[in-house]
Amino acid sequence: MLIALSSCRHAQRGKEACADREPSFLSGQAATPQSSSGLPTGDARRREQLEATRYRVIAPSTIFDTLQRMTNIPPILSVRFFRTDAGNEPVREWLTDLPKEHKRLIGTDIKTVQFGWPIGMPMVRKLDNALWEVRTTLGDTIARVIFTVVEAEMVLLHGFIKKSQKTPAIDLQTAKQRKARL
Repeated sequence: MLIALSSCRHAQRGKEACADREPSFLSGQAATPQSSSGLPTGDARRREQLEATRYRVIAPSTIFDTLQRMTNIPPILSVRFFRTDAGNEPVREWLTDLPKEHKRLIGTDIKTVQFGWPIGMPMVRKLDNALWEVRTTLGDTIARVIFTVVEAEMVLLHGFIKKSQKTPAIDLQTAKQRKARL
């Protein structure tokens, strides 16, 4: 799913985008006049280039990040890492060991939950009483961060790379034990 955001001056003021500036893929009409060979004419090619600069297409995973920057929306939940009695933060340590791109994707999904709570499938799935998982696809692997919500705080309990269809019992048990220690 992709969302087109208009950057014409009318849309920036909260009004609808100009009809004459609406790209053809949104209106369902033919994009540009074509020559007999089926290729766009010179003026039409230039018009396509101008239209491309008036519209941006963004992926849904960055919607809340973009909205937060544009409007300074306060988050619905604050985020906290679970801390052991020894002072370690297992989820933070797990994230530190991941590649930079994986950290970015997981962080974006956590931020989406933080600003859009409550969110359901496919991003968040309920596992147990007051336990949810943030579901992140990392190309060929799948990452999960199990969390709970205490008052208005999202506590990240356990993170792991998923290798099977079902959430491993040991990972679920680890999250339950950490939740009990809150």
